[in-house]
Amino acid sequence: MRPPEKHSMIRVLIADAHPIVRAGLRSVLARRCNITALGEAGTGAEVRRLVAQKPWDVVVLDVNLPDCNGLDMVKEIKRLRPNLPILILSVHPDEEFAVRALRAGAAGYSSKRAAPEELANAVQRL
Repeated sequence: MRPPEKHSMIRVLIADAHPIVRAGLRSVLARRCNITALGEAGTGAEVRRLVAQKPWDVVVLDVNLPDCNGLDMVKEIKRLRPNLPILILSVHPDEEFAVRALRAGAAGYSSKRAAPEELANAVQRL
């Protein structure tokens, strides 16, 4: 999969266990004219299915899904789609956890405490 062109829409899969968080992320990302959050997943099983079925440009992945560890999910996604960028989103602010996420294959890491614009900027940079 090649990266999106400069003016094409960025297709984002949002994966978080909490529907209200997914709705908030969708709202934040939808404010950008070139980002479209087309998919949502609440479990690792849903992430696997959607990653296999559709051509995403970015996955925003919560590290705590109910049926899997987010870092293990990063590795699974990379096996399915090696070039698909993954932005880990977590309540864990410590640098050590971010380093572990990047080593697992994530392209970026953001705290859920970050400003909404920081998240949108991170998605666009990936």
